[in-house]
Amino acid sequence: MKLIIGFFLLFSLIYSANAQDFPASNVSSNAWWTCPALVGNSEDARASLFFRNQWPSLSGTYITGVAEFDKSAEKLHGGVGGYFLYDNAADGTIVEWSLNGIYSYKEEINEKLTLRVATKLAFGHLHLNTENLIFDSQINPQYGFTYTTNSDITNTDRNYFDLSFSVAADFKKWSLGASVFHLNQPEIGLISDSRRNRSYSFFAGYNLWMMKGEKNTGFSVSPIVYIFNNDLGTYYFAGSNISWNFLYAGFHYRFNENNSDAIIMNAGARTGKFQYGYSYDYTVSKLTNASGGTHEAVLSFYF
Repeated sequence: MKLIIGFFLLFSLIYSANAQDFPASNVSSNAWWTCPALVGNSEDARASLFFRNQWPSLSGTYITGVAEFDKSAEKLHGGVGGYFLYDNAADGTIVEWSLNGIYSYKEEINEKLTLRVATKLAFGHLHLNTENLIFDSQINPQYGFTYTTNSDITNTDRNYFDLSFSVAADFKKWSLGASVFHLNQPEIGLISDSRRNRSYSFFAGYNLWMMKGEKNTGFSVSPIVYIFNNDLGTYYFAGSNISWNFLYAGFHYRFNENNSDAIIMNAGARTGKFQYGYSYDYTVSKLTNASGGTHEAVLSFYF
């Protein structure tokens, strides 16, 4: 049966194939997202919660939530961590969740230089809700969508295993890293055969104390550049946080090779054992900010 999908629903199906890859706006606060090799880079064990609400003013919004834990593991010569990710695209049309485990090997070359190499293994599940789809048999030539029909799509669920690789380095106060995601290009097709293609990321920054779980003292500036490539193109994220003791605020800009994407404003604090932050993406692409932009919040607890 021929499937008829409106513009936003079609975009949702395309976007959801990369939903778990889309660059977060709180890049400096999400070590496990920005570069898996950074897992366990904090001296204290760390638990984090992450929430993202993209384009809330549109009918087909995107909701992403993550719960994460990581810690250094001296006996394993590195760090270990894991996180659960839940992604809801187009009001439940496609729901995806994954369990992710990471091991990062750490090698201290000298007092100034530290190298990390990590492997991430994930088990994921995709579900397609066919009740949100529209088929040609539902169309009345005179009155429009008036009929009901049963979907002929038999495969509405897909399980998959995913493998990724990541490296990172710290030199004095400088940090950089690179990652390759979906090395095995897992099969994720629901309607037809389709693989999740490999994607790549790179970041470089200075004095990224939030990413390392450190406490800031006095005035500091933390610039960062993050580059991410997937099926939708290459995204560039650049900007800086400015900190005064336990408070910080930042301004960043995200764009790709075709157009501007968003101006990102964020703020937060590190108080006691808690670190928390909020960011807002003001959409400057052709979609305009009538989409409602994007809201992100992150909360970390250091044991």
